Amino acid sequence: MSKQKVQRGAAATVVSYPAFIDDQVYVERVTAVTYRLMTPSTPYPTDETTWATGAYDTVSVGISAAADEGATSISLSSAATVVRNRKYLLDCGDGDQLVVIPRRSTVGTTVYLKEPLPRSIISGSQLFGLAVLVSLSAADTTLVGTGIVQWRASVARQTDRTWSSTFEIVRRICEVPLTDPELRQAYPIAERLQPKKDVDLMDSIEAAWEYLLLPRLKNRGVSEADILDSDVLKPLLALGTVLQLMRSDEGADLEFMKMLQDNFERDLGALTSRKDWLEASQEEINPVPAPSAENIRSVRLSR
Repeated sequence: MSKQKVQRGAAATVVSYPAFIDDQVYVERVTAVTYRLMTPSTPYPTDETTWATGAYDTVSVGISAAADEGATSISLSSAATVVRNRKYLLDCGDGDQLVVIPRRSTVGTTVYLKEPLPRSIISGSQLFGLAVLVSLSAADTTLVGTGIVQWRASVARQTDRTWSSTFEIVRRICEVPLTDPELRQAYPIAERLQPKKDVDLMDSIEAAWEYLLLPRLKNRGVSEADILDSDVLKPLLALGTVLQLMRSDEGADLEFMKMLQDNFERDLGALTSRKDWLEASQEEINPVPAPSAENIRSVRLSR
């Protein structure tokens, strides 16, 4: 998992989780949390006994209906607020525990899971929040650099736990500029390539953004913090997402995949040869046309 990023000069929330290692990794729900914070603009408290009160995810709700192994959602006995990509503890009621992650943020009685349940669960199982939280003020994030949080949590049926986590304060954070419907419209083949665990293709899009497009841009001297207009990257991200999906498909058409790879390299080169979508302080050169949504190659394949 990549390090959490916070935008410079903005209020933000830092999230962490207590993970305890005995014979295996074991997690437990939190009942109280305190912390000590240091950022480039906020020094550690000089008194080592000074700990501020933090927050924790207070979700604690029963499961209203049994769910089979492989289920992609669970039903709650009362409405709860769950946050996309945040970890939750599912107590199965028979001594077994699962860590589950919602694939979308919801307020209600249905939680849609990022991955199917690895086992069946019974009605009466319990869902608990695991996350501990620290709210940063704009004053805490005025300078770019690494922040550190030292956590101390009280947990159910266990002794207090302490650990540290880090986060990065950066000049700018870009939102992923592509949605599931946009990807499907641009490349209908994405539906056939869609992994079973990726219900709305957003995991695939985010993986292509984080592990393909941003690293390739960085290799060409462009960091995420340099990007002023991430929408310019939408066609290239769509192309990269399909390319990544095809690389994982044993039945992929190799000739078509090579064409996608060549198109990706060409469009990446064209895009990084211009600077109008980047921070103005970068060297200006004559811009060339960027790949546009109209130029995205929609290829319908059937097998």
